[in-house]
Amino acid sequence: MTAFKVLWFTGVCGRCANGGGAMFKTIFMIGLFALAGLFVLKLAFGLFGALFGMLLLLLGLAVKIAVVGLIVYLLIRIFSPATARKLRERWSGTSAM
Repeated sequence: MTAFKVLWFTGVCGRCANGGGAMFKTIFMIGLFALAGLFVLKLAFGLFGALFGMLLLLLGLAVKIAVVGLIVYLLIRIFSPATARKLRERWSGTSAM
């Protein structure tokens, strides 16, 4: 027997005892789960859309504040290394004794 016939008769090609319905059932279930996932996403973003928007707004604000703090720290580090060292020791928790 050729390799194709062996695969065909063992059911790998989709021909099962019930006439190949298992392959269609699998395809149908994948489609059903995809539609259910889209429905859940639409529901979640519809109900919690304002909450997600507020979260993204706060995240953007936090990133802007962090960038400004980084720029200020870099300027202090360039123009006053001793002050930058004191700030680093203060916020890192190490003692300067």
